[in-house]
Amino acid sequence: MNLAKIRVVLMTTVMLAAVLYLAACRSPSAMPTYRIGLGPWVGFGPLYLAQEKGFFAQQGLQVNLIVLTGLAERNSALQANRIDALAAPVDSFVLAAGSNIAVKIAMAMGESDGGDGIVAKPAIRTFEDLRGKRVAFQRGLPSEFFLRALLQQHNMKLDELHAVDMETAQAGAAFISNQLDPAGLWEPWLTKAAEQGHGHILASAREYPNLIVDCLAFTGRMIDEHPADVQKIVNVVLQAIEYWKKTRMNQIASWLLISRWMRLSTLN
Repeated sequence: MNLAKIRVVLMTTVMLAAVLYLAACRSPSAMPTYRIGLGPWVGFGPLYLAQEKGFFAQQGLQVNLIVLTGLAERNSALQANRIDALAAPVDSFVLAAGSNIAVKIAMAMGESDGGDGIVAKPAIRTFEDLRGKRVAFQRGLPSEFFLRALLQQHNMKLDELHAVDMETAQAGAAFISNQLDPAGLWEPWLTKAAEQGHGHILASAREYPNLIVDCLAFTGRMIDEHPADVQKIVNVVLQAIEYWKKTRMNQIASWLLISRWMRLSTLN
Protein backbone atom coordinates (compact mmCIF):
# COMPACT_ATOMS: atom_id res chain seq x y z
CA MET A 1 0.00 0.00 0.00
CA ASN A 2 1.50 3.35 -1.00
CA LEU A 3 1.85 6.35 1.32
CA ALA A 4 -1.19 8.19 -0.12
CA LYS A 5 -3.52 5.23 0.51
CA ILE A 6 -2.17 4.80 4.05
CA ARG A 7 -2.84 8.49 4.73
CA VAL A 8 -6.45 8.19 3.47
CA VAL A 9 -7.08 5.10 5.60
CA LEU A 10 -5.66 6.78 8.70
CA MET A 11 -7.70 9.95 8.17
CA THR A 12 -10.88 7.94 7.63
CA THR A 13 -10.22 5.89 10.77
CA VAL A 14 -9.56 9.01 12.87
CA MET A 15 -12.72 10.74 11.61
CA LEU A 16 -14.86 7.67 12.28
CA ALA A 17 -13.43 7.32 15.78
CA ALA A 18 -14.14 10.99 16.45
CA VAL A 19 -17.76 10.67 15.34
CA LEU A 20 -18.31 7.58 17.49
CA TYR A 21 -16.68 9.26 20.49
CA LEU A 22 -18.84 12.37 20.18
CA ALA A 23 -21.98 10.24 19.86
CA ALA A 24 -21.06 8.21 22.94
CA CYS A 25 -20.21 11.30 24.94
CA ARG A 26 -23.28 13.27 23.96
CA SER A 27 -23.64 16.12 26.42
CA PRO A 28 -26.78 16.05 28.59
CA SER A 29 -27.34 19.66 27.50
CA ALA A 30 -27.86 18.39 23.95
CA MET A 31 -30.71 16.15 25.11
CA PRO A 32 -34.26 17.47 25.27
CA THR A 33 -34.96 18.58 28.84
CA TYR A 34 -38.28 18.04 30.56
CA ARG A 35 -39.50 19.04 34.02
CA ILE A 36 -41.65 16.70 36.08
CA GLY A 37 -43.34 18.01 39.21
CA LEU A 38 -44.04 15.58 42.04
CA GLY A 39 -45.09 15.58 45.64
CA PRO A 40 -42.91 14.52 48.61
CA TRP A 41 -44.35 11.01 48.63
CA VAL A 42 -42.57 7.64 48.46
CA GLY A 43 -45.08 6.43 45.88
CA PHE A 44 -43.27 8.56 43.31
CA GLY A 45 -40.03 6.72 44.09
CA PRO A 46 -39.77 5.18 40.59
CA LEU A 47 -39.04 8.65 39.22
CA TYR A 48 -36.13 9.09 41.63
CA LEU A 49 -34.96 5.57 40.85
CA ALA A 50 -35.06 6.22 37.11
CA GLN A 51 -33.07 9.40 37.62
CA GLU A 52 -30.41 7.73 39.76
CA LYS A 53 -30.04 4.68 37.52
CA GLY A 54 -29.72 6.77 34.36
CA PHE A 55 -32.82 5.28 32.74
CA PHE A 56 -33.89 8.68 31.38
CA ALA A 57 -30.44 9.35 29.93
CA GLN A 58 -30.46 5.95 28.25
CA GLN A 59 -33.52 7.14 26.32
CA GLY A 60 -31.77 10.36 25.33
CA LEU A 61 -33.74 12.47 27.81
CA GLN A 62 -32.71 14.97 30.47
CA VAL A 63 -35.35 15.08 33.23
CA ASN A 64 -35.48 17.48 36.16
CA LEU A 65 -37.60 16.44 39.15
CA ILE A 66 -39.23 19.38 40.93
CA VAL A 67 -40.87 18.85 44.33
CA LEU A 68 -44.21 20.69 44.67
CA THR A 69 -45.84 20.29 48.06
CA GLY A 70 -49.30 21.86 47.78
CA LEU A 71 -52.21 22.07 45.37
CA ALA A 72 -51.78 25.81 44.77
CA GLU A 73 -48.09 25.34 44.03
CA ARG A 74 -48.81 22.51 41.57
CA ASN A 75 -51.55 24.42 39.78
CA SER A 76 -49.38 27.52 39.55
CA ALA A 77 -46.54 25.49 38.02
CA LEU A 78 -48.90 23.98 35.43
CA GLN A 79 -50.49 27.32 34.55
CA ALA A 80 -47.11 29.04 34.13
CA ASN A 81 -45.66 26.14 32.06
CA ARG A 82 -42.90 25.63 34.63
CA ILE A 83 -43.42 21.87 34.41
CA ASP A 84 -44.18 19.52 31.53
CA ALA A 85 -45.67 16.72 33.62
CA LEU A 86 -46.97 16.14 37.11
CA ALA A 87 -46.99 13.04 39.30
CA ALA A 88 -49.87 13.33 41.75
CA PRO A 89 -52.95 11.52 43.07
CA VAL A 90 -55.85 11.45 40.62
CA ASP A 91 -57.94 13.75 42.84
CA SER A 92 -55.36 16.52 42.28
CA PHE A 93 -56.10 16.48 38.57
CA VAL A 94 -59.84 16.64 39.21
CA LEU A 95 -59.29 19.76 41.32
CA ALA A 96 -56.98 21.20 38.66
CA ALA A 97 -59.66 20.67 36.02
CA GLY A 98 -62.04 22.64 38.25
CA SER A 99 -59.61 25.55 37.89
CA ASN A 100 -59.54 25.13 34.09
CA ILE A 101 -56.10 23.54 34.13
CA ALA A 102 -56.19 20.72 31.61
CA VAL A 103 -53.74 17.83 31.70
CA LYS A 104 -53.86 14.33 30.27
CA ILE A 105 -53.20 11.32 32.48
CA ALA A 106 -50.80 8.95 30.73
CA MET A 107 -50.39 6.23 33.35
CA ALA A 108 -51.22 5.05 36.85
CA MET A 109 -48.05 4.66 38.91
CA GLY A 110 -49.64 2.87 41.83
CA GLU A 111 -52.24 3.12 44.56
CA SER A 112 -52.08 3.75 48.25
CA ASP A 113 -52.01 0.42 50.07
CA GLY A 114 -52.01 1.73 53.62
CA GLY A 115 -49.80 4.74 52.97
CA ASP A 116 -52.67 7.15 53.77
CA GLY A 117 -55.06 7.13 56.66
CA ILE A 118 -56.66 8.83 59.61
CA VAL A 119 -55.05 8.58 63.04
CA ALA A 120 -57.10 9.14 66.18
CA LYS A 121 -56.84 9.12 69.95
CA PRO A 122 -58.18 6.04 71.79
CA ALA A 123 -61.48 7.72 72.70
CA ILE A 124 -62.37 8.01 69.00
CA ARG A 125 -63.46 4.57 67.81
CA THR A 126 -65.90 5.35 64.98
CA PHE A 127 -66.39 8.02 62.35
CA GLU A 128 -69.41 9.29 64.23
CA ASP A 129 -67.03 10.11 67.10
CA LEU A 130 -65.35 12.69 64.84
CA ARG A 131 -68.30 15.09 65.12
CA GLY A 132 -67.22 18.38 66.67
CA LYS A 133 -63.59 17.26 66.89
CA ARG A 134 -60.64 19.33 65.67
CA VAL A 135 -59.51 17.34 62.62
CA ALA A 136 -56.37 18.36 60.73
CA PHE A 137 -55.57 17.57 57.11
CA GLN A 138 -53.89 19.31 54.19
CA ARG A 139 -56.45 20.80 51.83
CA GLY A 140 -56.34 19.80 48.19
CA LEU A 141 -54.28 16.69 48.90
CA PRO A 142 -55.13 13.00 49.46
CA SER A 143 -55.73 13.48 53.19
CA GLU A 144 -58.71 15.76 52.44
CA PHE A 145 -59.99 13.56 49.63
CA PHE A 146 -59.73 10.43 51.80
CA LEU A 147 -61.52 12.08 54.71
CA ARG A 148 -64.31 13.47 52.53
CA ALA A 149 -64.84 10.13 50.78
CA LEU A 150 -65.17 8.25 54.06
CA LEU A 151 -67.40 10.88 55.62
CA GLN A 152 -69.71 10.50 52.64
CA GLN A 153 -69.80 6.74 53.15
CA HIS A 154 -70.88 7.38 56.75
CA ASN A 155 -73.54 9.93 55.73
CA MET A 156 -71.58 12.76 57.32
CA LYS A 157 -70.39 16.15 56.10
CA LEU A 158 -67.12 17.96 56.60
CA ASP A 159 -68.82 20.90 58.29
CA GLU A 160 -69.81 18.58 61.13
CA LEU A 161 -66.12 18.59 62.11
CA HIS A 162 -63.83 21.39 63.17
CA ALA A 163 -61.58 21.21 60.08
CA VAL A 164 -58.04 22.56 60.29
CA ASP A 165 -55.86 23.03 57.19
CA MET A 166 -52.39 21.86 58.19
CA GLU A 167 -49.42 20.35 56.38
CA THR A 168 -48.93 16.65 57.05
CA ALA A 169 -45.69 16.99 59.03
CA GLN A 170 -47.23 19.72 61.19
CA ALA A 171 -50.42 17.73 61.71
CA GLY A 172 -48.43 14.64 62.71
CA ALA A 173 -46.37 16.65 65.19
CA ALA A 174 -49.52 18.32 66.56
CA PHE A 175 -51.16 14.93 67.09
CA ILE A 176 -48.10 13.62 68.92
CA SER A 177 -48.11 16.69 71.20
CA ASN A 178 -51.85 16.17 71.97
CA GLN A 179 -53.03 19.28 70.13
CA LEU A 180 -55.33 17.20 67.92
CA ASP A 181 -57.66 14.28 68.47
CA PRO A 182 -57.71 13.00 64.85
CA ALA A 183 -55.61 13.86 61.78
CA GLY A 184 -55.48 12.81 58.14
CA LEU A 185 -51.89 11.80 57.41
CA TRP A 186 -49.68 9.80 55.08
CA GLU A 187 -46.52 7.87 55.74
CA PRO A 188 -44.15 8.10 57.45
CA TRP A 189 -46.21 10.40 59.66
CA LEU A 190 -49.21 8.07 59.84
CA THR A 191 -47.30 5.34 61.67
CA LYS A 192 -45.14 7.77 63.61
CA ALA A 193 -48.16 9.67 64.95
CA ALA A 194 -50.02 6.49 65.89
CA GLU A 195 -47.03 5.15 67.80
CA GLN A 196 -45.59 8.29 69.39
CA GLY A 197 -48.95 9.97 69.92
CA HIS A 198 -50.43 6.89 71.64
CA GLY A 199 -53.23 6.70 69.09
CA HIS A 200 -54.57 4.21 66.59
CA ILE A 201 -55.31 4.22 62.88
CA LEU A 202 -59.04 4.83 62.55
CA ALA A 203 -59.04 4.22 58.79
CA SER A 204 -56.37 3.09 56.35
CA ALA A 205 -56.27 3.32 52.55
CA ARG A 206 -55.50 -0.42 52.61
CA GLU A 207 -59.14 -0.99 53.55
CA TYR A 208 -60.34 1.13 50.60
CA PRO A 209 -58.57 -0.05 47.43
CA ASN A 210 -58.62 2.03 44.24
CA LEU A 211 -59.54 5.16 46.18
CA ILE A 212 -56.17 6.93 46.19
CA VAL A 213 -54.37 6.31 42.88
CA ASP A 214 -51.10 8.01 41.92
CA CYS A 215 -50.84 9.04 38.27
CA LEU A 216 -48.42 10.67 35.87
CA ALA A 217 -50.04 13.33 33.69
CA PHE A 218 -48.65 15.56 30.96
CA THR A 219 -49.64 18.99 29.72
CA GLY A 220 -51.53 19.12 26.45
CA ARG A 221 -48.63 21.03 24.90
CA MET A 222 -46.18 18.28 25.87
CA ILE A 223 -48.38 15.55 24.38
CA ASP A 224 -49.07 17.49 21.19
CA GLU A 225 -45.48 18.56 20.55
CA HIS A 226 -43.44 15.63 21.93
CA PRO A 227 -45.61 12.48 21.88
CA ALA A 228 -42.62 10.18 21.31
CA ASP A 229 -40.83 11.56 24.38
CA VAL A 230 -43.99 11.20 26.45
CA GLN A 231 -43.98 7.50 25.58
CA LYS A 232 -40.28 7.27 26.44
CA ILE A 233 -40.91 8.77 29.89
CA VAL A 234 -43.78 6.35 30.51
CA ASN A 235 -41.55 3.46 29.42
CA VAL A 236 -38.78 4.62 31.76
CA VAL A 237 -41.16 4.75 34.74
CA LEU A 238 -42.33 1.21 33.95
CA GLN A 239 -38.69 0.14 33.67
CA ALA A 240 -37.95 1.60 37.11
CA ILE A 241 -40.97 -0.16 38.62
CA GLU A 242 -39.85 -3.49 37.13
CA TYR A 243 -36.31 -2.93 38.41
CA TRP A 244 -37.72 -2.30 41.90
CA LYS A 245 -39.79 -5.51 41.83
CA LYS A 246 -37.11 -7.74 40.31
CA THR A 247 -35.20 -8.81 43.43
CA ARG A 248 -35.24 -8.23 47.16
CA MET A 249 -31.79 -6.64 46.93
CA ASN A 250 -33.10 -4.21 44.31
CA GLN A 251 -35.95 -3.27 46.64
CA ILE A 252 -33.59 -2.59 49.54
CA ALA A 253 -31.20 -0.58 47.38
CA SER A 254 -34.09 1.36 45.85
CA TRP A 255 -35.55 2.18 49.26
CA LEU A 256 -32.18 3.45 50.50
CA LEU A 257 -31.86 5.60 47.39
CA ILE A 258 -35.36 7.05 47.73
CA SER A 259 -34.83 7.65 51.45
CA ARG A 260 -31.77 9.70 50.60
CA TRP A 261 -33.66 11.76 48.03
CA MET A 262 -36.52 12.37 50.47
CA ARG A 263 -34.28 12.68 53.53
CA LEU A 264 -36.17 9.96 55.40
CA SER A 265 -34.73 7.79 58.12
CA THR A 266 -34.08 4.29 56.78
CA LEU A 267 -35.14 2.96 60.17
CA ASN A 268 -38.77 4.01 59.61
